[in-house]
Amino acid sequence: MLIEHLFPNPCSTGVLSIKLKENVNNAAFHIVDNIGTLLKSGILLNSNNLIDVSDLANGIYFFKINSGFLSEIITLQIAMN
Repeated sequence: MLIEHLFPNPCSTGVLSIKLKENVNNAAFHIVDNIGTLLKSGILLNSNNLIDVSDLANGIYFFKINSGFLSEIITLQIAMN
């Protein structure tokens, strides 16, 4: 596991908070939709990160993270009011 927590999920605030595990640095992330279209990507440089997702429509997305040989996929729901 690379992520200690990702919240809120479902996200209604427009901002995701991601805390990486203590031993994880410089992890690449990708947010894709249900057909695999890349919508956001970047690098998580430290243990505490904020990602603006306010431009994503309500729906289900996949948050993918890679660091070295490890990877993780989390289902993410956006439910903006």
